[in-house]
Amino acid sequence: MARAQHSPISKSATFTFNAASGPFLIDSLGNTSLGKGFDSALFQIFDNGNLFESKSFSDLASAEAFFSNNNLIDIALGGGLNNIQLAFNETMSSGEGFSFNYAAAGGVSATPLPPTWTMMLVGLAGFGFVASRRKSKPALMAA
Repeated sequence: MARAQHSPISKSATFTFNAASGPFLIDSLGNTSLGKGFDSALFQIFDNGNLFESKSFSDLASAEAFFSNNNLIDIALGGGLNNIQLAFNETMSSGEGFSFNYAAAGGVSATPLPPTWTMMLVGLAGFGFVASRRKSKPALMAA
């Protein structure tokens, strides 16, 4: 009798933000499975290398319930550089599989960063220069 072959699969995604403090949201968009899904699975979220959340699954139903929640996770980012990593590891027998889709958003600063202010001021100075040049040209008079 042949034994089922187990295949480990690892996937990860990394998001890097350099912004003011604020929320980082991960929303689940859905999941799909093939066969019984997997033998075991582990989903982890790291914030700047520190484990933020770890969830292990031993059956398909618990994974489907977890990844069906619309707002999967909400992380409060600290100011400065933030490195968020999502890691999903699963061990499957042949002919199985599980995946999920997600959308991530966050790290947006409500206050413009210094380079943004600089570019805005350069642009306004340019508009002022063009406007002053137009006013200082003498108007052509028709004879």
